[in-house]
Amino acid sequence: RVSTQFIAALGDPAASSGGGADQWGIWRIDPGPRGVRLCDFPKLQASGGLAPSRWRFDPSDWWLEEHGLIMEKPDFPLPPGRYLVTGGRE
Repeated sequence: RVSTQFIAALGDPAASSGGGADQWGIWRIDPGPRGVRLCDFPKLQASGGLAPSRWRFDPSDWWLEEHGLIMEKPDFPLPPGRYLVTGGRE
């Protein structure tokens, strides 16, 4: 069994198959708990871009989660393979 990984993808949330995964990224560990609240951005800047969980903020390539968390960028591209994408659904 592979541990849960998190895919950065845009697409139809109702789709059950499709293409374009070569433009998707992957977080191998949950980026949410490692994120920095947008309101704490000044602290992130003051630390030289080093987040509390030790990832480095890249001002030219960063991700904002829908609940206002700045997250480290995922790895690109998503390796070829077969993935079950649930979008948080069971």
